[in-house]
Amino acid sequence: MNKVLGKDIIILDGATGTMLQQLGLRPGESPLNMNLRAPELVKQLHETYLKAGSNIICSNTFSASEHYGKGSDVSEAFIAAIEIAKSAAKPYDALVAADIGPIGRLLQTFGDLSADEAYEIFAKQAKMAEDAGADIIYFETMTDILETKIGILAAKASTSLPVFASMSFESNGKTFLGCSLSSMALTLQAAGANAVGINCSVGPNEAIAMAQEIVKWTDLPIIVKPNAGLPATENGVTVYNVTPSEFADTMSSLPSLGVSLMGGCCGTSPDFISALVNSVKDKAVGERPMPNTSSRCSSSVVDDGTEPDHSLDCRVSDDAKDAYSDIDDLIDLAMDADDTSLVLYVDGLENGREILKNAITELQAAVKNPLIVESQEADMIAYIDRYYRGKL
Repeated sequence: MNKVLGKDIIILDGATGTMLQQLGLRPGESPLNMNLRAPELVKQLHETYLKAGSNIICSNTFSASEHYGKGSDVSEAFIAAIEIAKSAAKPYDALVAADIGPIGRLLQTFGDLSADEAYEIFAKQAKMAEDAGADIIYFETMTDILETKIGILAAKASTSLPVFASMSFESNGKTFLGCSLSSMALTLQAAGANAVGINCSVGPNEAIAMAQEIVKWTDLPIIVKPNAGLPATENGVTVYNVTPSEFADTMSSLPSLGVSLMGGCCGTSPDFISALVNSVKDKAVGERPMPNTSSRCSSSVVDDGTEPDHSLDCRVSDDAKDAYSDIDDLIDLAMDADDTSLVLYVDGLENGREILKNAITELQAAVKNPLIVESQEADMIAYIDRYYRGKL
């Protein structure tokens, strides 16, 4: 993407929801609705970020996923949002990222949404975005590594567009479902993302420390889009404690860490983006350390890539199916293991895919150990990857 734009540092945009509130978003109204009710105001918002120096703007489609998750058809508003953004971006030679957020339902086993259903939702959105003229698919503010991974897999399979993905981490370096920064970087790169990173939840100071960790685990371009500090409520209005100049001053250290894509999230505005542009205009993206991209991981545990102790294998195979006919047997074995990876075999079983899918789904909800699937069938690995919160 840097080569496409001919820039070493790429500036993204800032907040959408809070800015639309200033432009007339009604209380309780979905921001998505403004693409149809007030397209000129949505375009005005995009133009303010472009004038501030954004090279990539996000379409006003973040809230579409929740509607899809509830079965509502928002195709017209989704397509309109892409077209509005493209119209705004054209005079600035900027690119449009189709902004896709969480579906709004938790995946099994935490919730009732199946991985297959999530895949279809994201594939539909990604294809619709490409057909409408989007230049990039961007999954952002994600908290479930599996949901993010499914989105990337679906977008890669259904479009020819580059895919960005950023997740939302708390100050402890974990998402609320426990995904770590290292697992995020390893898993999303393996899934085929073209850029990965963080957005929302934290301010620029915390984001710096997170970027320092991410560069250890991926060689992809890194995205950093923090909030304008911590939120507070004053007279019923949410305000943030970091000014544009403070935001930009802190963010100016990111290029030296090797970060090349940066912008803002909640509480930021065109003033923040303008200040950011000025703070990095004379910066160059620094050399990054050689990352460890070969390790496997669960959503929260990374192993060192060595061969696991095969005495701890959870074997799902012909000669072991009687012992593990009940998934509870597999879980009991896994819970007695230490942090080594657990190996699952499935070759030879007539219903091997279903057994392995169930085993993967239940095991990763019970233990933190990284899992390894060994099979003579390449498509078996690709199939099961959709159900695993980590890098196989």
